[in-house]
Amino acid sequence: MEITLVGATGLVGSAVLTQLLAEEKIKKINVLTREKIDIPSPKVMNYVVDFEKEEDLKNSIHGAAIICCIGTTKAKTPDVKEYEKIDRDIPIRLAKISKRNGIQHYHLISAIGANKLSAINYNRIKGEAEEGVLAAGIPTTLIYRPGMLIGKRNESRPGEFIAQKLSFLFDLFMIGSMQKYHSVKAEYLADKIIKKNFDPNKNEDVIFFYPFN
Repeated sequence: MEITLVGATGLVGSAVLTQLLAEEKIKKINVLTREKIDIPSPKVMNYVVDFEKEEDLKNSIHGAAIICCIGTTKAKTPDVKEYEKIDRDIPIRLAKISKRNGIQHYHLISAIGANKLSAINYNRIKGEAEEGVLAAGIPTTLIYRPGMLIGKRNESRPGEFIAQKLSFLFDLFMIGSMQKYHSVKAEYLADKIIKKNFDPNKNEDVIFFYPFN
């Protein structure tokens, strides 16, 4: 199987890439990045792209599935319009081009609380991204809505670091209907994505998936 991965340098994306490299069924991984990255594996084709240029994306999205892990933070991107370009517009653009390129499965990393009607910009943008991706009409769209993501990032996020350290206390109360708010290790989410990709029983439909369920 050939897969396209976007966001491979982030917390979830890097975990996904590690597991794709170890998966024998995956023969080729097209990794789309803004800058060249060194991945010493014959499986990997690194495409350096401008995510606002459709021609770049059209020529680099191939395979049976695309996994979109791209995203930013308010700290890195305080301007709402720029935030929307990254967290909403890029996933939607990827979905439209993936549809035209014959991609059958789209995996989108969203977030708990995603809602296009939310007054909170983060949740609204995630909800709008989901809606736009679904509108592309890819046969199977899997949307993952994790809670607090746990793992070591390549960048400093003091607030998130503290929240991660305290997450185990909050997780004690995440039972029953609240379980979907449970924190999620990046490696655990990556494993779920890979398994869902090979699930022969998944419907050719839209799946909203809370990773800790």
